[in-house]
Amino acid sequence: MALDPSRAGSSLQRNRACYHCRHRKIKCDGQRPVCGQCIRLSREEDCEYRDESHRSVPEVLEDNIARVRSRIHQLEHPELPSPGEVALQQPYDRRLSGVATSPRRRGGHASSSPVSPAFSTESDSADSQAPPPTVAEQLIATFLASSQSFGFFLNAENFRASALLPLPSNHPSKPTAALLAAVYLTGIALSDSAAFKAHEDTFRKRALSALERAHASTHTQRDLHTLQAHIIIAYYFLNSPASRNTETLFHSARAVSLAAMAGLFSVSGLRLSASSPLDLSQLVAEMDSESERIEACWAVVVLDRVVAAEMGTAPHWMRDVLTPWPGSTTSNASSGCTITAWLNGQQPFSPQRAVAPKELLSKATILWESATNLVARSHWRPGAAAGTTTFHTFFKRFHSLDARIEETRAAVLLSESSVTDDHASSIVVRYLVNGATIRLYAPFVHHLPPPQHLQLAQQTQTKSLSAARDILSLVTHDSGLIQSGWSSILAPVWYAALSFLLHMIRRSPSDVPVAVSAQLRREFDEALVALRARLGAGTATGPGVTSRRAGYYLERIQSESSDAQHPR
Repeated sequence: MALDPSRAGSSLQRNRACYHCRHRKIKCDGQRPVCGQCIRLSREEDCEYRDESHRSVPEVLEDNIARVRSRIHQLEHPELPSPGEVALQQPYDRRLSGVATSPRRRGGHASSSPVSPAFSTESDSADSQAPPPTVAEQLIATFLASSQSFGFFLNAENFRASALLPLPSNHPSKPTAALLAAVYLTGIALSDSAAFKAHEDTFRKRALSALERAHASTHTQRDLHTLQAHIIIAYYFLNSPASRNTETLFHSARAVSLAAMAGLFSVSGLRLSASSPLDLSQLVAEMDSESERIEACWAVVVLDRVVAAEMGTAPHWMRDVLTPWPGSTTSNASSGCTITAWLNGQQPFSPQRAVAPKELLSKATILWESATNLVARSHWRPGAAAGTTTFHTFFKRFHSLDARIEETRAAVLLSESSVTDDHASSIVVRYLVNGATIRLYAPFVHHLPPPQHLQLAQQTQTKSLSAARDILSLVTHDSGLIQSGWSSILAPVWYAALSFLLHMIRRSPSDVPVAVSAQLRREFDEALVALRARLGAGTATGPGVTSRRAGYYLERIQSESSDAQHPR
């Protein structure tokens, strides 16, 4: 491809490089429609230029994430003075110099006037855009088979029955157009049908457009279904390549914001704010039961923590959650802060009862995120001064998390022996708990702990090795999770385990005997072969969405293992 003469020269004018090159601080040649750097890095879909007439999609999304985070901060701290009302904006319009917002009436309440759709899709009704009934049934079935990994908190059978009713799309007995569009899109992504996948781009545009117009719907369960749709779409983008991180952050932030404004994070269900782009005062009333409200709350919490761990950011919701754990039969209203109290050891597991799988999944996700962010975001690092405030803060949290991880590990073993209807959740919990152990002890893999905590040197190798081997055993004997929607959540766990084993394999014979190293190499190779076989070797033609983000981690570990192909 020849260079555009207007772009030739040693450097481009300011702001003339594409978004990806500017963001990565690499030299851009300015070729259009795709620059040479993006072609070389296989990042064609990220190559967007900011012209005077419009802004790039990632820039608009980043601005909107900042606004949503600001809104969540206001909800978390209502006692602080507000710098002004924050209007959540439409993130996808490429052609507007700014971002279209919902007009507001006096008094700050959202208008019901629809926002212009962000994509130039068909102007037909939702009925004409819906797939044929037989295809719709297939896509719904495909989605529901993996619905738990996409944060689906509604009653699956009720949803299936209502979605397949031969009624107009706007009928109150059917799910909203936004929710159906999200389910159809995810069903296509999960499908192994090339015929279905050929329409994924079209259905993605429809799903995003339907979500943008959701506030104008008159459906009786509009707010509840809008929240559910944002959760599904966030997981859809999480399953996509890393270039979709901004969309993942945006939709997870919207889900947290909607849940917070509806009061889902508190026992009473009272809204934290009366100002909302949707009439969320009805959201709790739309739910069929108290258990559905609890399920919705923790679906948002799990999404928020999963995204935070993957993106290396703090969770959007930083305050505590005062809603009972999912599957719990007793309220936590009298025990104070649910998550904080549990992490501090004030809500220990009862050895006499098997814990509900959804409670274990929520707790394992919190541990995975907490361990990841403690290590990544702590102000104390190995080698830094001991005895400081940051030193004591780090080890207080470290030991608290370590204790909760061990308690959760024991609880999941008890639950596995008594609960048989949710085996997949138990396996996911084992993955996450083991991954949390590896992440928590990661600082001491390459650095000796301080003198006050020298026992951590042996614990690091013992606990991390045991956790990594359990993860690899689960991978080698996988019964379908690798090819499911769980892959985007579990891929960094697989990577953590394989990376630690590589570290052990490369250590000198004085540290790790040759026979042990050879055994670890065999376990490493078996797990890597299993991942490659089930992920389609990380190619774009692999099964379902699993090859997208999981393939990225597979590629990383294969690259890192290239100089350790043979045991010593």
